[in-house]
Amino acid sequence: MKPYKLMLAGSLLFLFPVIFTGCGTPASPNDSVLEIASKKVSEAKNIEADAVYETGVVSEVNGEKSPELLMTLNMHFTMFDNPVKSKISSTLSSSLGTSSNLQEYTLEQNGIFVKFFYMDTAPQNHWEKQSVCKADDKSAKDKVQKLDPKIFMNHDYPYERQKDAEEDGKTYQVYTCSMTSEMIVKLVKGTALGTQSITNDELLTEIADSADDMGFSLWIDPEKEELYRVKVSLKEINNKILENPKLEKLPEGFSGREYTKADLDIRYRNYNKAEDFTLPEEALKAKEIPIS
Repeated sequence: MKPYKLMLAGSLLFLFPVIFTGCGTPASPNDSVLEIASKKVSEAKNIEADAVYETGVVSEVNGEKSPELLMTLNMHFTMFDNPVKSKISSTLSSSLGTSSNLQEYTLEQNGIFVKFFYMDTAPQNHWEKQSVCKADDKSAKDKVQKLDPKIFMNHDYPYERQKDAEEDGKTYQVYTCSMTSEMIVKLVKGTALGTQSITNDELLTEIADSADDMGFSLWIDPEKEELYRVKVSLKEINNKILENPKLEKLPEGFSGREYTKADLDIRYRNYNKAEDFTLPEEALKAKEIPIS
């Protein structure tokens, strides 16, 4: 089997940090539109988001370097606070012509948050479920709601105002900010699908602490006074994870692997107007997957 085909089997779906070198005008969450947008994020009871995560990976197998493997993960998120629950619909496609779809629901059952997921590609062509954490766990919400917009707002790092951006004839206010280690950890863990996860928070935090300055940009809709878009790259942290055998083991035959890009683009919408959902009936018979 050629290296680039082996690569697909060994790939994990992590996330990604852009290092902002340009100077901007210092801003604060206490500044007008940014302050209002931050408050709306904090008070939102439900929200929807569409995200695109594009990665490129080059592998070395038996001394032979593979062509760059490109993967695109399209995700639609729905998150609710009362009760806390989430739904993710995803499609993963690659430059090899492969494609798969995933449905993921996380909600509380008998005091435990349980994740239900279905992927339409073999061998996982059936519903499975896995316990996430106890409902009274202080970090339960972080574990249930991936890419919650609160990750990017309401922290003490200074925001810098950048040049406005336009999309579809509309102008948005753009800000950049550095990421804390806590944010990086949430993003890396929050982009794993199905049973993929990194449970060693302490080691992951240590790696995040050692990373160079990593940042993100956010777009504020000045008319609605809402957070609209977030763009971030975690290429650096992904590569640091690949370099650490305690967190990521190379598949058999691989001698190296490196991310060439890892770009996430999230658009938030329907503040307090998200479409509600219930667990599909067929998911009730899901097979239990033990936590590794």
